[in-house]
Amino acid sequence: MTHIASASALTKGLASLGGIIVTVVDMRTKSNFGHPTCDAFTAVIILNVKARAVGTVDDSVQDAAVLSTEHISVPAYGSAGSYRPRKTPEQFNVEVR
Repeated sequence: MTHIASASALTKGLASLGGIIVTVVDMRTKSNFGHPTCDAFTAVIILNVKARAVGTVDDSVQDAAVLSTEHISVPAYGSAGSYRPRKTPEQFNVEVR
């Protein structure tokens, strides 16, 4: 991974995966869950969102799955804080394999 000097604490750097440049972000920093540490269980999960790849740092991974749009739903208004849906699940561009 290549670190970017002027990037925010959220952005950990860039990774090249088979010629595809992926920005790696650490949402643990954004969520204020203390000082995130990396150990043998820390993983980077690559997400394909709207034809763009982004890597997210996670504490550990037990399993992974590819989801289609039928498996993704927008939380109801009022759940998870004051989330207000802006798009329906059909409007998300999810890669289906």
